Amino acid sequence: MSTIRWSDRELRDYCLRAGELFYLDHAELERRRASFERAAATQLVPLVQARVIASVGAPLSAEGIAMFARERVEGAGPWARETQWLLVCADAWAYLAEWIADDLRKAHKATVGRKSKATILDGIAEASSRAAIEAPATE
Repeated sequence: MSTIRWSDRELRDYCLRAGELFYLDHAELERRRASFERAAATQLVPLVQARVIASVGAPLSAEGIAMFARERVEGAGPWARETQWLLVCADAWAYLAEWIADDLRKAHKATVGRKSKATILDGIAEASSRAAIEAPATE
């Protein structure tokens, strides 16, 4: 995969026109998406990895971050609050990195078990058959 760099202007343009991408033929749609992901791999991924690793300690896939960012930008559309701020902020790539890192931190928090060991053990005991636990072993 070749390295590509986008200016803030190019990033803003992609975000603003994300809703129009679906009117393109499939080949052009995939070309533009791939171009975004290559730019994101260079300019976004290192920033997101540093932010997320620092806060949750989980290593992340560079390709996955680029794909997630593309999906998030396209899904948000031009009138989402995040997109609106990206369009007017001074450093669009830095803002996008924080937006994506924040979403990934939230996803991590929502999917990683946050129960204490005592609660887990209580759940196991609750799910187990009381009779099997209390009955003496027969030989």
